[in-house]
This record gives sequence, C-alpha cells and structure tokens, in this order.
Amino acid sequence: MGDPQVSVILPVYNAEKTLPETLESLLVQHFEAFEIIAIDDGSDDDTPAILNTYANRDPRIQILSPGRQGLIGALNTGIDHAKSDLIARMDADDFAHPDRFGLQYNFLQTFPDIALVSCLIRCFPEANVGKGFRIYEAWLNSLTTPEAIAREIFIESPVCHPSIMLRKSCLKIVGGYKDFGWAEDYDLWLRLHTSGMQFAKVPQVLHHWRESPERLT
Repeated sequence: MGDPQVSVILPVYNAEKTLPETLESLLVQHFEAFEIIAIDDGSDDDTPAILNTYANRDPRIQILSPGRQGLIGALNTGIDHAKSDLIARMDADDFAHPDRFGLQYNFLQTFPDIALVSCLIRCFPEANVGKGFRIYEAWLNSLTTPEAIAREIFIESPVCHPSIMLRKSCLKIVGGYKDFGWAEDYDLWLRLHTSGMQFAKVPQVLHHWRESPERLT
C-alpha cells in the first residue's frame, strides 16, 4: 500500500472499555487508504495492550507513547507524525459509520475551498443522553452548509470534534491546537473561521458520539 491519503489522529487515555469498538469501526472503513496514529497519553489500564494487539493485526496502526501530555499535547504530537495532508479525528469511545472516511475524503477532493468537513452525528447510548444534549445534537445536525455554520459559529461550537476531517495545511496556518484554558476544538474553529476558512458537513449520520459522565464537553 502506498502513502496514506488520510491520517487518523486518535488520542487514547485509559480507554480499555471502549477502544476495541472504536478500532473495529475504523478497520472496516470502505475507504482503506489511511493510517491511524494512536497516541497513548500515559494510560495505566489495558489500553497499551489493546493498541499493541490491533497494531500487530493491521500495519496501518502506529502507536506513539510520549507519556502524559493531556489532550492538546497528544493531538499536536499525532499531527506532527501524520503523513497525509488530510487529518481525520476520532475519539477512543466513539464509533464511525463504514462510509465516513470515504465520503469525507471525496467531499474535500470535490470542494478544494473547504478547509474542514464534518458530518451529521448521533449521540449514544440513548439512555445516557439528556434533553439538553438532544437539543444540541439537533442544532449541530441542522448546520450543514458553509453559510449556516458561519452564521451560527459564535453561538456554540457548530462541529463535533471527533467527527471531522480537515486539511493539515490549514491547521498549520493557524498554529495547530493551542491551550488557552478552554475548549481546544471551539478555539480552533474560531481561529480557522476568522482566517477566512470554510466548514461544511456531509449530510449523513456518519459518526456516533458517546455520552458518558467522563465526557469533557
């Protein structure tokens, strides 16, 4: 297989309960020309063993073990090792539809003026998702065009972070992820937006976003 067309950045910290489901959803993607850069952020459970098992099974998985950096440090470490100009994000407790990478890749090839593409999302498991987050999910899924996302971007984060694919070249222009003491993803969206870059979404549910007490959002 040649160089990857997409680099998947997967920060992982103590995710032994959910990581296998996440990795299985990535390894059955219909679009196969990707690498997974898994950054073990100092896990002290069975996460390293799970990563090694999957890396031995699939050579597309690269494991980085820089020690405990926190999310922002782990993200930037992964991006520094990415071989592709297209960066896909994934969290270690979510799962992706098998068409997610292919549809997002094709979208960015078709629309070169779009810096970042997301998709519709579904929060799960049903029993854990409260009314407030259902309202947020519906709002997120109502914003699919560059115009709609730009119109509402100062209300709340209009994009689900682990659902995105973006151009590394655009990410580098604004300096990557930064730690200003608040939401690193929303901060990045605002810096991309104020630099004149456009976002869009594939109007299909391609990412399942886990709701749990540990969620940072």
